[in-house]
This record gives sequence, structure tokens and C-alpha cells, in this order.
Amino acid sequence: MNADGIARWDPATQSWSALGAGTNGETDALAILDGNLYAGGRFTGAGEVVADNIACWNPVAQTWSALGSGTSGQSWYVRALGTLNGRLYVGGDLTMVGGMRINGIGCWDPISHTWSSLGPGLADWGRAYALATAGTKLYVGGGFHRAAGVTANNVACWEPATQTWSALGAGTNGEVNALAILDGQLYAGGLFTAAGAVSTDNIACWDPARRKWSALGSGADWIVSSLAALDGKLYVGGYLETAGGLSVNGIACWDPATQTWSALGSGLGWGRAQALAVLDGKLYAGGIFFTAGGVLVNNIACWDPGAQSWSGVGSGVNVWVTSLTVLGGQLYAGGYFGSASNVVCNSVACWNPATQTWSALGAGMNREVYALAALDDTLYAGGAFTTAGGRVSAYFARWGPVCPLGDMNCDNAVDLDDINPFVTALVSQQVYHTRYPGCPWLNADIDGDGDVNFDDIVPFVNCLVAGGCP
Repeated sequence: MNADGIARWDPATQSWSALGAGTNGETDALAILDGNLYAGGRFTGAGEVVADNIACWNPVAQTWSALGSGTSGQSWYVRALGTLNGRLYVGGDLTMVGGMRINGIGCWDPISHTWSSLGPGLADWGRAYALATAGTKLYVGGGFHRAAGVTANNVACWEPATQTWSALGAGTNGEVNALAILDGQLYAGGLFTAAGAVSTDNIACWDPARRKWSALGSGADWIVSSLAALDGKLYVGGYLETAGGLSVNGIACWDPATQTWSALGSGLGWGRAQALAVLDGKLYAGGIFFTAGGVLVNNIACWDPGAQSWSGVGSGVNVWVTSLTVLGGQLYAGGYFGSASNVVCNSVACWNPATQTWSALGAGMNREVYALAALDDTLYAGGAFTTAGGRVSAYFARWGPVCPLGDMNCDNAVDLDDINPFVTALVSQQVYHTRYPGCPWLNADIDGDGDVNFDDIVPFVNCLVAGGCP
């Protein structure tokens, strides 16, 4: 399947499907808002639509739409997406969206179909790397020194109700890569040695009520790249070797109640946790490492807080993991790998905690997966790939409920009732979606070349004769 850079996986039918013609460049960030999927990255088109670096996929209409004129200017790379009060916030190396200057971050309103700036944005070529929401506020972390006219070093707060920026004290003296909310407190991780007037290495806590920064003990000795909350505690992943003076090796735990750090066993042997996910009360860590707590795990591992022990996720994956997400009680991993526990599963795989087994998602992708997102019962994947499940799917694909190839009226059968909808699909994609909402237009792409045209007629007839497509 041609799935250029983004794809969907169907856990029920165990199949990939393209999202139209996908995007024509890498997809690096995904977000869900009001039943639609938003994709950001480095591209100029999605499906047949001109869409600069940001686009919206409607799963019901099976269509892409542009967000106005998208992002443009001398800097345009979308790194982070967030949602708040029915609006989409887009951060990255950005200077323009929708033809207006925004500096690092902008806002898209799906109702009015308009972009708006967040005041003058992040001044002086500011960049937004991480977004987090708490109540009515949006927190932004990245590399910048001012937000609008407010001095706000590398972290700031946007209040949509008043359309104003506020500083978080004096901010941090280095870039912020990750944000997390736990019990109403904001945690910021990155590469810095101070937050406000507090000396703290690479991680700090902001109390919105008291408007003060506090250190997490003596912090972490190097870059923090991922954060996750579980059972009232904060888990911190990255390039760290120590936290609070303890040897932690790539991952550590902060307990706000006792104000103490703890190691997760002996940590990750000579590696780092790049992605964290929580499932069934356990923490899963993916990244680049070979052991966890002395156990051979290979790039992905599970921490049980109750037993205070690591376990392998099968025998792991053979190359590093970049993204994790949870869907239907199972863990999905994306990255650069080609196998998981000796199961061939190119760049994406599924772990079932109940059976303790890995499974492939069809033939997987032909290149790496950077981002995963779950919507309803569907898994979406974005990255640098151009095929998913062996078919073209440009940089974006999905693994979710789909009809069989050649089933043009979505009744889960390929028969004579599919002839009229097939002809409609040949004539007009728009008319097809109007008459058969929710049905994939590319089910008519029988020859798998990423388009519906006259070359699909003979293969479709063969499917009819056989009662299904191979």
C-alpha cells in the first residue's frame, strides 16, 4: 500500500489503509480534535490538497483539508500540536501561518476556519517544542526569550480568554523539551541549570497558584526529553545518568509527596528513554538501550511500580523506539526497528500484555515511524515512510476498521453491488464520498499505485469474479 508518511491500522481486520494519497513529506506530530486527526511536519500537500506542513484528516468523509494556507516563511517546521477549548495550537520553527506572522506558535479555529496569532508570539525567532494544557491555560516550552512583549525565557503561559502571555517567573536559562501536568503543577524538562531564581539541573516544577519555581532535589545531570505521570509520581526520561545524586541511567522517578528521587532499579543500561506510556498501572519506556534493571530488554521495557522491578517486553525490538501509544488495552510502538521478539514487524508493532506477545501490523512500513495516535478504534502513524502494508501510503497511514479492497459500498463483500460505486469512484472522488460517506475511495485502487484510474478496471473485474481481491 502506498501510504506516504502517514497510515492507519485496523486492529479488527488486521490491515493498513492509506489516508487518501497521504502527505508528500514527513509527518512528525499528530493530534486529535473533535473526531478529526491533525498532522504536522514537513510537507506541502496532503491527498490532492495543497497543505503546507499542517493538514486535517476527516475519518468520516475520508478527505484531507488544508488549514488555510498552512505554515510558511523562512522557518516552517511543525514540531508540536496541542488542543484547548476546541482549538488547535501549532508550535515549531514557525514564522508565518495563514499569511500572518506568528513567531513560533499559532492557533487554528476549526469552526471559523481561520488562523490567529498568539499576540506577537515568541519573539526573536522563537521555537516551540512542547505544549501542555491545564484548565484554561496553554503552556509552551521551547527555545525563546520573549512572548509578545513579556520577558519569558524558554517557557511561557498563554491565556486564551484574555489573549495575553504571562511569564513563569524568570523562566529557565536553557531550552525546554518536555512539559507535563501533575496535580495542577507544571513540570518542565530540557537542558538548563536554573528556573527562576532557583538552581536546578534540567528539570523544574512551576506552581501556578504560588507563581514560584521549585527544584526537584538537585535535578538531573543532563538532558530530559520525556515526562509521564503515574499514580501521583512523575517519571523522567532522557540522557540523564543521575537524578538527585542517585545513579538512574536514562530514567528516574520523582515523588512530589516526599520530595524525593528514586531510581527504577539500575535503570537503562547505557541508554535513554525517548518515549513513555502508561498501561494497566505500569510504565513502558522506549528508546535506545539494551538492558533495564540488569535484564536484557532491547530498546523497550516495562516498569512495575508495585513490584519495583523491570521486565522485558518479550525480547524487545532490534533497533530504537521513537513513539508509544495505547489502544484497546494494547501497546503500540513505532520507530526504526525491523523485528520484535523475532517477529518481522517493520517500524511498528503491537504488544499484548495479556498474552505477552508481539504481533506485526501487516507488512509494516518501509521507513521509520515518528508519531502514533489513537482515535476511536483506529491507530494512526506518521513518519518518513512511503508504504504501509506493502502499499503506497505517503508519510501517513491508519490501522483501523476498513472495508476489504474492492468493497466500494462498505458491506464487507465484493460483489455486483460494488459496480456502480466503483464507477462513481473512477469518475469523481468528491461525488463518491458524497454518495458513500465513510467508505475509502482508495478501495478502488486495486492495482495499488496510489490512484484510482482506468488501470484499476480489469483488476476490479477479477476481484468480482473471485469474490474478493487478493
